[in-house]
Amino acid sequence: MIGQRLSNRYDIRAELGRGGMGVVYRAHDPLLKREVAIKLIPPTLLSPETEQRFQREAQLVAQMDHPAVVPIFDFGKHEGSLFFVMPVVQGTNLRWFQRDGALTLGEVIDIGIQVAEALEYSHSRGVIHRDIKPENIMVVREDGARVRVRIMDFGLARGATESRITKTGTIAGTLSYMSPEQVAASGVDHRSDIYSLGTVLYECLTGEPPFSGELQSILYRIVHEIPQPPRSLGADIDQDLEAAILTCIAKDPAKRPQRASEVADSLRRCQTRLHQSDLGKSVVLTKTLMLPRVALSPFIGREREQAELQKRLNAAISGECQFVVVSGEPGVGKTGLLDEIENLAKARKLPVLHGRSIEQDG
Repeated sequence: MIGQRLSNRYDIRAELGRGGMGVVYRAHDPLLKREVAIKLIPPTLLSPETEQRFQREAQLVAQMDHPAVVPIFDFGKHEGSLFFVMPVVQGTNLRWFQRDGALTLGEVIDIGIQVAEALEYSHSRGVIHRDIKPENIMVVREDGARVRVRIMDFGLARGATESRITKTGTIAGTLSYMSPEQVAASGVDHRSDIYSLGTVLYECLTGEPPFSGELQSILYRIVHEIPQPPRSLGADIDQDLEAAILTCIAKDPAKRPQRASEVADSLRRCQTRLHQSDLGKSVVLTKTLMLPRVALSPFIGREREQAELQKRLNAAISGECQFVVVSGEPGVGKTGLLDEIENLAKARKLPVLHGRSIEQDG
């Protein structure tokens, strides 16, 4: 493509990057005399239905005007591929900042506020992002050291999330930001973006998303496992900030903040209560855990008991000794409940020992 003219208008100059949804090029627009970025989606990822959906969402995004939303300038088709024309965004994606350990607590909160405000704006116009993750959040430090955020790939993410599990060459790490309802392919709405934002903030503060590992392990844990509180993993934050993040990643969308503006307001309150010295603290990251593959059937029922046992499991992982007795009449589900906790322990690569007590006369 480099050296070619796209749609008889855009001169392709260089490749900027590539991923599961295509290749991004830097190009020159001689008509408006400006540099642009062009995302090219190959025919292998397209169908008549997805083409129509991309076009509808591109039209919606083109009407959006928000400082944290990367707009779409143009949309078209070239030799069977779809292309989107966008501005060349300055800065580096959030993933780089995470790996470099260059973020402060104040910057993490500020990033969360700006992303939440952008999501509130897009949601109010009927646009759900569906793929909020560090790679889609561009960050730049402006004069005065304040960070500015811009969100990439509005209007492009729906097809990506729908194809991600089924396409070959999937990178399982990107699944870590999917909501339980995305994994279950049921009733995805704007609250899914709130879950993904909570997951990104969780990772910024702990060094790893709530659930990671190989494909089946991630999917199972997202739907069934209660995340460990960030402070139990060593995150140096207060209870209010921890609660704000954990509420975002609640399994049930009804238990999350119902609007992204609520997330922004909650993070602002946390920001206001912190001293300047706390806001300037560096966020120290830990190495992401890679967990073994686990393919399991869902456990249904006994939600209260299951939640209690998961909390005990998290406490044990944190180094706090736990002893739990599970009792009940035959047939009430004790074995199924214990099997479920064993499955979650194995998903975290924890050894599980079995024993049996045999009653004897005399």
